[in-house]
Amino acid sequence: MAKHESRIQKSDRDFSHESAAKMLLKALNDELGPATRGRREVVDGRALLLTVKRFQALESVLSNRDIPLFSLAPDQSMDPNPEVMRKFAAINRFLRRYEAYPRIIPEFYTDANPLSRGLLFHWGRVGPHQQPFFEVGLVQDIVKLYQAGRISSLKQCDQCRRWLFARFPHQRFCGAVCKEAFHRSNETDKKRRREWARNNYWLHKNKNVK
Repeated sequence: MAKHESRIQKSDRDFSHESAAKMLLKALNDELGPATRGRREVVDGRALLLTVKRFQALESVLSNRDIPLFSLAPDQSMDPNPEVMRKFAAINRFLRRYEAYPRIIPEFYTDANPLSRGLLFHWGRVGPHQQPFFEVGLVQDIVKLYQAGRISSLKQCDQCRRWLFARFPHQRFCGAVCKEAFHRSNETDKKRRREWARNNYWLHKNKNVK
């Protein structure tokens, strides 16, 4: 029997989205593999970043309840909000660059591993050979994350600036090492800790006074 959505642990659901974003994160961090690192004919990192930012901006607009999606026309019909529709039109113009066709490539092409003897299916870009051929599938991943309500989970670590998939909205770092390094060096955070220590000291001191 299928497990009801509400009974699935939140961390398990987040992990499934994180797994879907794994290749996208590698591309954003230029970590697809030695054979592809820094090669814009494989992935244009700047274009991919712009795609993420555009979808995050769209989510910001659509999630804002103060922005109406429709307006009442003089003939009493409901017209879509032109500002919202302009957001969709701008993204669609940008997505025209990803006209594509299906193709297969050897698996070792992406990881330079002689043991990787399988194949990968993906959508190749239509156009000159030098166009990034690995981007279309990554753009599909961006759309899937948006549809799942997790596009805002793609963010950069506050310390090392690597891209990460945040399992929780408040997550700011890619790991414990970056978190500790940030808290040791950030002046605002050090001031906050000093104030907390000072307040905590006086609280305990006054508590013990009879």
